[in-house]
Amino acid sequence: MKFHVVEHPPKSILPKSALVLHVTQGDSKLPSSATWIDQELGGALKKELKRRKFSGTAGSTTVIQSKYGPSIMVGVGKRPVSLEKIRRSAADAVREARAHHIEALATPATGGQRLAPEAVAQTMVEGALLGDYQFDKHKSAAKRPALDFYVTQVGKNAAAVKRGVARGQITAEAQILARDLANEPPSHLTPKQLAAEARKVAAKNGLGISVLGPAELKKAGFGAMLAVAKGSDEPPQLIKLTYRPTGAKPKKHVVLVGKSVTYDSGGINLKPSRGGSLEDMKLDMSGGAAVLGAMSALKRLGVKVAVTGYLPATENLLGGSAYKPGDVVKTVNGKTIEIGNTDAEGRLTLADALAYTTAKDKPDEIIDLATLTATEVSLGPSYAAIFATTPKLEERLRAAGEETGEQLWPLPWPEEYDEMTKSRVADFSNVVPGRAYTLSGPLLLKHFIGQTPWAHLDIGSAASPEKDSGYTKKGGSGFGTRLLLEYLSNA
Repeated sequence: MKFHVVEHPPKSILPKSALVLHVTQGDSKLPSSATWIDQELGGALKKELKRRKFSGTAGSTTVIQSKYGPSIMVGVGKRPVSLEKIRRSAADAVREARAHHIEALATPATGGQRLAPEAVAQTMVEGALLGDYQFDKHKSAAKRPALDFYVTQVGKNAAAVKRGVARGQITAEAQILARDLANEPPSHLTPKQLAAEARKVAAKNGLGISVLGPAELKKAGFGAMLAVAKGSDEPPQLIKLTYRPTGAKPKKHVVLVGKSVTYDSGGINLKPSRGGSLEDMKLDMSGGAAVLGAMSALKRLGVKVAVTGYLPATENLLGGSAYKPGDVVKTVNGKTIEIGNTDAEGRLTLADALAYTTAKDKPDEIIDLATLTATEVSLGPSYAAIFATTPKLEERLRAAGEETGEQLWPLPWPEEYDEMTKSRVADFSNVVPGRAYTLSGPLLLKHFIGQTPWAHLDIGSAASPEKDSGYTKKGGSGFGTRLLLEYLSNA
């Protein structure tokens, strides 16, 4: 998709383009950007909307043909119009354009007095690109033609709108990278192949990179992560990416850790098949995909803080040497964990990675993203759970999520629940059978971060939606990528 910032779309594209008009629910007036068309048509546009009983509810669309070409009317719901509504409306417009074989869209960079033109332009671009996303890499059919997207009526705000368009492209492309990685078949994205992809990203985007293999991991004491990897012939990889801003000394150092289990069978505690989980378990590295996606955009966005990203990559498979329920593993910081269930493997890889970065990097903050549990049970498909050790960190991450439409909801993790994580034969157990399902992961992991401010984002359901909705597509959603970028840009 190509984006253009212009006062008016060129006449040469008008016959094959569509004007996108936002209709607010409950308003009897047409949007101001449609007034000139309606006047030229003698009020026909307004009459047609009334005839179709188009109310402007969020997510609704209709296409009206006229001598000036098609107009795509997109409902944005009731006032006030939010950035998220604009983001979704852009995806709705692109979907209609594809359905009607329209080659170009033109839409004004307006969102009411409450919204800055730069932010409106950014969210429109994000919604258009993410809404148009398809993972068709492995399809033999011809690819779709490119779509031109004209942002119009910019006036004195042209410079701000251009900045918004550029930023929107960067953030959306970062999330698309995360989606592509998560959607890749597991045989095409093993831990070693993920490391290879990370090297490409690092080389392209000015990042440092190092990768630890099995021998180095053993020397560093990654007993939990190596236990998870034992059932696979694929060697585990600890991928470390570093970003350091140019110029002044960074204000702080933030570490990102993303669960990167490139395929999770559940191990000996095998997951259910068909209609259960196995067919989607390539998505169990969605946390790592979001971290890698975010890391790819830091330099282009000019982020002022130092950022280190860790992807503890492994497979969790069955095999003659696979780890077993009842085993005890020793972690980087010397604490031991009894294996109550081999399908609670993500928290084992994270425990080692968190302990390692706490000791080695001594960061100011740690944020991890992981598909640990099916958070849809408690929060539905759109929210991720957040557990944070400081109110300030929680508040700022939630604010970033509100801005990007990747919303977080805090869940409790009271100290009296600590007893649940204890084991009779080791320091901890990796499961809390039948109780505190989503809480059990962070209750364990908090013992591996010392005093470092830390936030755990359980993105279990938000990272892998079961159906298309707005600009979110079934499969890997890339959830958390833009949230991290928003947070780091303002850290």
